[in-house]
Amino acid sequence: MLLKTLLQAHESRGRISSLEVNSESVIDLHARFVIGSTGQITLRILEPNQDDHHLETGFYDSLSRESQNFFGPPEEFTPPWSEEEYDLRFGQSLKYAFILPGDGVERIIGKFYLKRIGQMYEGDSNAGKTAELGIGISDQYHRRGLGSMGIDILEWAGGQISLDSIWLMHFEENDKGAGLYEHRGYSIVRKYKLLNPFTNTEMTAVERIKHL
Repeated sequence: MLLKTLLQAHESRGRISSLEVNSESVIDLHARFVIGSTGQITLRILEPNQDDHHLETGFYDSLSRESQNFFGPPEEFTPPWSEEEYDLRFGQSLKYAFILPGDGVERIIGKFYLKRIGQMYEGDSNAGKTAELGIGISDQYHRRGLGSMGIDILEWAGGQISLDSIWLMHFEENDKGAGLYEHRGYSIVRKYKLLNPFTNTEMTAVERIKHL
């Protein structure tokens, strides 16, 4: 399926309007659309550079404390990298964002990524065929279809890079995320207690997987 066809499905359901798709490459994705009275939103890949890292930091800082506890801060930006370091950090991942212009300064209102996983266990014959999914939407833009759209885009990208499945982990206490993942067909693999490093409290971790 083409990315434009996928996004047009959201447009036909009235979630977005004024759709423009400029690039359908997974490594250079770029589109624009409007949601309600929000204004024009840009969908594009996030690059490993200082400007985009600044946008990511601003996005994290704009989240409520509750959302920060579930999502976590962006990785530190420490350029320059050697070719090997670049491949290790970014060569096996795809990271996208919904970006809203405002007073001449862009801001991220949603961020989502796929990160390839190596062996999940010793002798794993599907190493590299599974990727981790992560997604976060600004609190004021919840329930506008951006989370579902982000998952659609990541599953499309996963198909483009020949993934077999997508894995994710969330905390059971994040009931909003749990409902979305359940609705999108991500089956529970296991549950266990885990210390949340952002709150230093024990929570219930839930691992899910979906085969593409």
